Amino acid sequence: MNRPAALAALVIGAGLAAWGLSRHRTSPLPDADPWTTLVVPVSVELTPAALESLRRAPRTDVPAQVELGGRMLPNAQIHLKGHGRFRPVDDQPSFTVSWSSPEGPRRLHLENSLEDPSRLHAFLGSSLFREAGIPVPEVRHAQVRVMGRPPGLYVLRTGYDREYVRTAFGIPDGVVLEPVGGADVDGTFQASGGPAPEAAPRAQDAVARLARDAADPDLERRWASLEQRLEVGRFATLLAGEALLGHWDGYGVARNNYRIHWDPASGRCVVLSHGMDQLFPESAYPVRPIVSSLLARTFLETRQGRDLYEREWSRLAVAWMDPDALCRRVRDQVGRLEPHLSNAQRSTLREESRDLERRITQRCAAVAGATTHMW
Repeated sequence: MNRPAALAALVIGAGLAAWGLSRHRTSPLPDADPWTTLVVPVSVELTPAALESLRRAPRTDVPAQVELGGRMLPNAQIHLKGHGRFRPVDDQPSFTVSWSSPEGPRRLHLENSLEDPSRLHAFLGSSLFREAGIPVPEVRHAQVRVMGRPPGLYVLRTGYDREYVRTAFGIPDGVVLEPVGGADVDGTFQASGGPAPEAAPRAQDAVARLARDAADPDLERRWASLEQRLEVGRFATLLAGEALLGHWDGYGVARNNYRIHWDPASGRCVVLSHGMDQLFPESAYPVRPIVSSLLARTFLETRQGRDLYEREWSRLAVAWMDPDALCRRVRDQVGRLEPHLSNAQRSTLREESRDLERRITQRCAAVAGATTHMW
C-alpha cells in the first residue's frame, strides 16, 4: 500500500473506531447476499387500475408485482418519488418499493438519477460516508423493466427500514424519522420503516427537544444540551463530508435529503444523509459553504461545534480527497458495471464518468488549496 493510501486507511479506521462502527453491509434484497449481484434485474408489473391510480395520485401506494433479482417480493407496493425532475409512471419514473418480510416491513428506492447521468454520485457518496462512520444505506444499480418496456439503468438504494436500523446500528428498536414537506428539525416528521408504535412519538419528542435546545442563546448551555441529545461527532462528520463533496442539496446547506435516527437507549439523534445524486459540482462551489439549516447553524455557532467541524473537515480532506484514489474508484466501478449494460448504456456511462473524474480532480484541487479556516 502506498503512503497516501495507508494514511487514508488509518484515518478512516480512526473514524470508525471513534463512533464504535464496523463496515456494516445492509442488504436491500430478501434472503440474498447483497454482494453477489452487482446490477440487479428488476421487473415491475401493474394492473390497469394500479397504473391509472399512479397517473392520478403518483405518491400513493398501489399494489404491484415486483420481481427483484429473480425473487418475487411478497405483498409489494410502489409509489413514485422525486421532486425537481419528477417523471410520471408512463415516462421513466423513480419508485419507492415496500414489501413484507419476517423482519418486518422492508423498503428500497429505485431512482432514475436524472440529476446524475453517470449514476455514480450516490455510489461514491454512500461508500465514503460509511467509511467515515455515518451508516447510510448502501447503493448499487438495477436494470428496471416497467410494464414490459425496455430496461433502464437505475440507482438502487436501501430504504431506512427496521432491518436497516438493526443491521446498521445494532439495535432492534431505533427509529428513523423522515421530515414532512422539506421540514427542518423544528418541523414535522413521520416515522419511516414501521417502528414499534410506542417508539415513534418518543422519537418525535426527542427531535423537538433537540431543535428547542439548539436555539438556546446561552452557547455553553446549548452545547451541553447538544451533547446530550445529538451524536455531535457524527454530526460534525456529516457537515464536513457534505462540504468536501460539494453536496449542495444536503442537510447543512439546503436542509434537504436527510433523515434522523433516534436511539431510545442513549436518547441521542444521528442525522443521516439521504440522496446524494448531486456531488462534485464545478470548481466555483466553496469548499466550506455557508450553512442555513437550523441544527448546522446553531451547532457551528458554538466553539466546540466549530472545533469538531474543523477537525473532521481536515480528517476527511486527507481520507477522501485524493483525486487518484477517487478516480480509481470511479474507473473500477465502471469496469464492473459495463458487462451488465447495453451498448447505449455503456457509451453513456463512459462519457459521464469521464466528466465526473474531471470534476473530482477540480474539487480535490480546490480542497487542497483551502488552507485557512473560515472562522
